[in-house]
Amino acid sequence: MLIIGVLTAHRNLTDDTSNLPLLRQLVNDLAADIDGSPVGLVDDYPGQCFPADVGVAIAIIRHADTARGSDRSDWAKNALERLIHSCGGSLPACMALSESGQPTGPSRVCTNGFFFSFIRNIEPEVAARLYSEYVAGFWQENIGCAGWREFPRDPGGNKSESYCDPDSGPVVAGFGTSATGLGLGAARLHGDHARAGMLGAELITTSLPLPSGRLLIPALVGDPDHAPYFPEIAMLHQLSISSSSTLSEPSASARSELGSTNDADFGQPADDRVVLEKSPGYVF
Repeated sequence: MLIIGVLTAHRNLTDDTSNLPLLRQLVNDLAADIDGSPVGLVDDYPGQCFPADVGVAIAIIRHADTARGSDRSDWAKNALERLIHSCGGSLPACMALSESGQPTGPSRVCTNGFFFSFIRNIEPEVAARLYSEYVAGFWQENIGCAGWREFPRDPGGNKSESYCDPDSGPVVAGFGTSATGLGLGAARLHGDHARAGMLGAELITTSLPLPSGRLLIPALVGDPDHAPYFPEIAMLHQLSISSSSTLSEPSASARSELGSTNDADFGQPADDRVVLEKSPGYVF
């Protein structure tokens, strides 16, 4: 999925077509895996399926149309519909069995925030309905803070108020670290300006900007050897998403440019191509 995003960005930024055959192969293989699943889910790792990641994979495949000159809009809608159906028409669970869709844990926002940052371009009405459910179940304002809960409210359970794992980060008074950070882009994309404003202000303030331009807290969290800038890149991604981040029809010149590319790279006749403008909602 990430390689598809990288190759799509490389093509859109450089106009280099040398990687289009590989991009086509990766897109077709991932789409075939999703289509071949009984309920539209696939494992991230052996025996581990995160339904929200499948939603993002569907969106990335759709986004690859911007580089390939293809049109998988109908496929993406159908794939997302199967995914949501496997989740009972509601918010995805954090993890589920890919063979049946049976959840193996509750819905969590460290995965849902990421999910909502991508799926709106596939099916806006479905995304809007689920986002309303997301707000009702996970938004909270207390102790002078506003943000997203990691877990659904559970008055009888301590885990929902205080917890920590590699995905969620620290959960304090119900607020999830990853949940609140990754929920900023979701709020921006859905035009939820009041919540996005609060989250953006909190994000910038608590990151402790330095005179050098680096952000102290993200710099301390990042892996200094392998991914020192990853937390700051994730923040940039969230802050770059806006409610105008949609896929749209390209100019005539863009159609003409991609129309001259070998049909074998697209896997469909030239007459059926729909070339899409680069979406500012995707940093990948």
